[in-house]
Order: sequence, then structure tokens, then C-alpha cells
Amino acid sequence: MEFLCKGCGKQKQTGERWLLAFEFEKPGTDIKNTIVLADWDEKRALHPRALHFCSSACQEAYVAKRDAREPVAL
Repeated sequence: MEFLCKGCGKQKQTGERWLLAFEFEKPGTDIKNTIVLADWDEKRALHPRALHFCSSACQEAYVAKRDAREPVAL
């Protein structure tokens, strides 16, 4: 299985320590929540909602970019 960093696109190599996260959406909204796990677990990494990051910098940049959307007036 090929794992790519959601932040920079780098491919995970055997033995590298990566971060694993899961992204969930609040039903009926455009709100996304990301749960970050510190330890890589290859079995969990196969989950459809799993996000893979080569570093905490890539993970933080991804979340910051995702959350930078302008608020929508109701």
C-alpha cells in the first residue's frame, strides 16, 4: 500500500515515523474535525477517513489551510 503525505505529497518509506490522523465531518454542515494520533499504525492508516502526514509541520499546515476558509454569513 502506498501512503502519501496529505500536506506535501511525499511517499512514506518503510521505517519512517509518520503521523496518522482522521478527519470527520459534522453531518449537515461543512465543518471538519481532525483527530491526530501520535503513533503510526499501518492497519488504521488504511481507514477511508485516515490522513497521513510525514511531519507535524505538514499536519499543522494542512489544518491551518483547511480552516482558513472565510466564514459564511447566514
